[in-house]
Amino acid sequence: MDSKLSRHLLALGAVLMLALLTGCNRDYSLKSPGGDAVLMINPADGTYDVTYAGHRMVRNCRAAIVIQGDTVDMRGARLIETGQETETETTVLYRQKEVCVTYNYALYSLADGWKIEWRAFDDGICYRFISDCPQDFTVDDEVLVIPFDGDPEITWAHSNGEADPFKASFENRYSVEALSKAGTVPAFLPASVDCGGGLRVTVVESDLKEYPGMYLVPASAPDSKSGQPLNAVKALFAHYPATFSKYPWRDMSYVDSTYDYIAQARGERTFPWRILKLTDDDARLPEDDLIYALAEPIHKDAFAGGTDWIRPGFSAWEWWNDWGLEGVDFKPGVNQRTYEYYIDFAARNGLEYVVLDEGWYPVNEGLIMQPVPELDLPALVQYGRQRGVRLILWAIFNTVDEQLETVMRHYSGMGIAGFKIDFLDRNDQTAVEMAWRIADAAARHRLILDYHGIFPPAGLSRTYPNVVNYEGIMGLENCKWNDTDAMDHPLYDVTVPYLRGMCGYCDYTPGAMRNAYRKDFKVDYSKPMSMGTRAHQLALYITLDSPLSMLADTPTNYEKDAVTTSFIASLPRRYQEKRVVAGTMGKYIVVARRSGNDWFVGGLTNWESRDIEMDWSFLDSDRKYMIQAYTDASQASGFYLRETRPEECRTIHMASGGGFLLKVIADRNK
Repeated sequence: MDSKLSRHLLALGAVLMLALLTGCNRDYSLKSPGGDAVLMINPADGTYDVTYAGHRMVRNCRAAIVIQGDTVDMRGARLIETGQETETETTVLYRQKEVCVTYNYALYSLADGWKIEWRAFDDGICYRFISDCPQDFTVDDEVLVIPFDGDPEITWAHSNGEADPFKASFENRYSVEALSKAGTVPAFLPASVDCGGGLRVTVVESDLKEYPGMYLVPASAPDSKSGQPLNAVKALFAHYPATFSKYPWRDMSYVDSTYDYIAQARGERTFPWRILKLTDDDARLPEDDLIYALAEPIHKDAFAGGTDWIRPGFSAWEWWNDWGLEGVDFKPGVNQRTYEYYIDFAARNGLEYVVLDEGWYPVNEGLIMQPVPELDLPALVQYGRQRGVRLILWAIFNTVDEQLETVMRHYSGMGIAGFKIDFLDRNDQTAVEMAWRIADAAARHRLILDYHGIFPPAGLSRTYPNVVNYEGIMGLENCKWNDTDAMDHPLYDVTVPYLRGMCGYCDYTPGAMRNAYRKDFKVDYSKPMSMGTRAHQLALYITLDSPLSMLADTPTNYEKDAVTTSFIASLPRRYQEKRVVAGTMGKYIVVARRSGNDWFVGGLTNWESRDIEMDWSFLDSDRKYMIQAYTDASQASGFYLRETRPEECRTIHMASGGGFLLKVIADRNK
């Protein structure tokens, strides 16, 4: 990081230094600053082990990259540099106002023109390959094999690409499986292995650019001592596209054929970080900063005029509720009157944006420069501007990319705030490059982006903070077509913050006003409902990181419940601090966020009702607070809204599929 950067050599003990410098006949060791995480490298066979809190987490792991038939790995690695760094950065738009990390690092030389850099944090071990080759090359494959002792459970989400796992939306429910019996369909990141005793190894990546994203599949690997097979996971990557075709709907491109390699690479470059996140408490996962800290810093040229124009906010949205206005004197749909109504609703409630989703341009023909005749888009922009509401336009990834500068220049000049860009549905190298290319063009034209139909974030929003949200999550839209057998949302909602949530922003699109217990839930595309209580829906605004968050239901449903609508709309758009107060993956979670001196606390449970004993130790003991509590009633659509104080609010009940949202307001007289 380039602000407040301090760098000094790591003061290793004399014995450790001797071990490090004696050459490749001894194992290398790298400890984290606090000594919690330890990396051991065996240059004789190129494997490595990782221990955490005195426990061996993984062993006999392999890391290699295959370049045009030649394998580059850590056999014969030689240490060339070691040290410690502390990096601090004030963020543009992130779950913490400031990120500060300290790590020990070691740089090793490998084959000619190749290095590998390792970093040891107290909560993670990571590495990346670095090339310094005289000419460009292709990457046949990358090898990552992580074996585990015993037969641990792994929690991951498999690709939902039915015909081809590399053509997928990166949306699926989580599977919790014994590794020896895990499904063989590739799983996208993150993936978390339960090593017992509360210890977890979670595999993620960062600084993904000019390279395909990683999948994992089950594997076996021999124990270097006994020779017996160990349960393992290994990496898998989409191959580099050779030709593309287009579907007849939405003008969407897809990969028609591929080359037999995974990447084309410049001679001098760094490769993505491979991260083993180490925890002994599930609650630490949603607070993770490693992905952000390891990503490329902000692209200064794209933001030469500053970043003040990047504004988080709430948006009214028509697609989930199927343009479902009731009691109006016009036909709702993709037309001027409908969007004026959504703008008026947004303005009355202080919402910053309205999204125009699919239908505002002839999508099947890809005519993004020609809004449909039912819309006067410049007039609609002006209508919103007069009311303090800006518009965000939905579009297809390749449609935007094929005329990138024209689209960005035209709609930025019109006064559009940004784009919701959808249906990338792959993470091969060219897809990753497209996401970066669009982010850069949008930044230069001062447009925010909400990426849908895309792989989970891997650091791009640090480099381009105008990318203010991502899908890559099985959000509320799935209630429009999945019943409780196909999708268990309350269970998913208390799993996703720990895994997908650790990667970055989540465009889950909460806010359903039709709410149902499990036995009452019904699929209805045009009048959708949510699984679980209304308080559960409100808590999602806190438990997930969403700088751009939707109010997914129809304005006329919100207008029927002004209390709930006002409660949502009054939530802060920026927070300075996030803490996970309590939680266990797959069971429940309680998240607290600070805005100024006030705190906002959201809690969720699965289908099991439970009582939460609140720990208020995060509050300033010198201040007095008043709590506005939105909690479950006896019915799924009901709620209690009451005022109380922290000392009176010790136990909070969550119904089956329930939750709560608390506004903890500091005494203004302090």
